[in-house]
Amino acid sequence: MTIWQKTVTANVTSVAPPRVGNLAVPDLPSFAAIGLPVEIEVRIRDRHTPKEWANAYAVQATDDLRIYSILRTARTTDPTLGECHELHYLQMALEKTAKAFLLKASSNFENHRTSHEVFEKFQKNCFRDPSSGIGKKYASQLGAFKVLGKAIEKLAPAVARDVTPENVEYPWSNGSTLFTPAKESFQGGWGSAKPHLPAFVQMLGDVLKTI
Repeated sequence: MTIWQKTVTANVTSVAPPRVGNLAVPDLPSFAAIGLPVEIEVRIRDRHTPKEWANAYAVQATDDLRIYSILRTARTTDPTLGECHELHYLQMALEKTAKAFLLKASSNFENHRTSHEVFEKFQKNCFRDPSSGIGKKYASQLGAFKVLGKAIEKLAPAVARDVTPENVEYPWSNGSTLFTPAKESFQGGWGSAKPHLPAFVQMLGDVLKTI
């Protein structure tokens, strides 16, 4: 998996043998002449397997879920706490749970690790995977889970920011009004799916147990 990358520019310094700068590049095309500028993408990759990354994401997601529960309980005794804080941890737990599940058995895992929008692929794979048992256990609630998952994913500031600037982390503006997450409610659009939130959180915990 790529942990660092950079594009550098250097000139062809030799054609026989082919070299760019001090680097041997055996696949240079025949028209490459000395002095021709070449862009080279340099990547440093780690030595960890997708399974190891999946386990790491699962550990962090489990802790995020725990903090979510703590904050949710705290808000029942202190309603002045912003709803955004617990939902921030729930959004992070959802993202990491989805990534852990997808990384577990993926050959193209780099895109999963770096993207914030993974719920759609996660639910298609997880809810239909007989080995996870999720589709069977929560069969009557999968429709609500899809609504909740998409809504919670959009709470991340990096997801669809130009379309839906509402998020649980940073203030935003609609052009005339400035909004602060700590003062906003985010569950108004969840409709009939909202009562299924406790089961949704339980489902995430069940998925993490399969990693």
